Amino acid sequence: MMDTTWTDEDIRQAKQRLKGPLGKELVRFPLRFSSSLTLWADQGQGTNYVISSATMSLIKLNLAVGITCAHVLKEYERLEKSYQRVGCRLGNTDFLLQKRTIDFDDDLDVATFTLEGIDLEDIHSGSPPGFGIHTPRVWPSKRCESGELTMIGGYPGALRSEKCKGELVFRTFGIYGTPIAAAHPDKLVLRFEREFWISTTPDAELGLDFSDLPGISGGPVFIDHEFHPEFAGIVTDFTEGLDMLLVCPAQVIGIDGKIKG
Repeated sequence: MMDTTWTDEDIRQAKQRLKGPLGKELVRFPLRFSSSLTLWADQGQGTNYVISSATMSLIKLNLAVGITCAHVLKEYERLEKSYQRVGCRLGNTDFLLQKRTIDFDDDLDVATFTLEGIDLEDIHSGSPPGFGIHTPRVWPSKRCESGELTMIGGYPGALRSEKCKGELVFRTFGIYGTPIAAAHPDKLVLRFEREFWISTTPDAELGLDFSDLPGISGGPVFIDHEFHPEFAGIVTDFTEGLDMLLVCPAQVIGIDGKIKG
């Protein structure tokens, strides 16, 4: 098997080559195929409060599929028991989270949803140019290997703002250059090392720390295979003390959106 581990010098040279338009596109690429996902609740006073936010990856399989973490679905179910009214928004359009559920797996922390019938124009507010649904060249995609560099994108709740009543604006978070530390059939572990990042978008230069990252759960992770980015999975969790990101690999999802856990 080819040794794909990058040395510090390899990464330094790659960062130098990717300064400019190419690096900017690599950073933005995952954000083109994802959207913010917010859960809100009404305490009976006619005012909706955003309780939590996440990211949904948008992928075209046999049908258009949205992928996020199973813990988002569990949080929605918890809110239903505590508030008079709850809801979910994908971008700035209402999203019937439970009715659109295809499958979920709590152990893998992944859930899939049908996007059929949704107009992308209704959800793309604040998204980067080229926003759409990613169509993989093959499915499932190639298994990832330790040492490969990733592209990650998402919508941290810390960057959320309200443009006007009922319309939320999410600034984006995208980085290139986070290496895979360990690759397992049901989990990828990424080293979260700032010195290896290639981040050319302004939002990635805001000095975000781990405490600001909630909201990128469900965000897409891509691997750059010879300038053909392949969907590798979604962010499921991060360990603040160890500076690690956990990823559920794409291979656990079937072509029909069902989970093969």
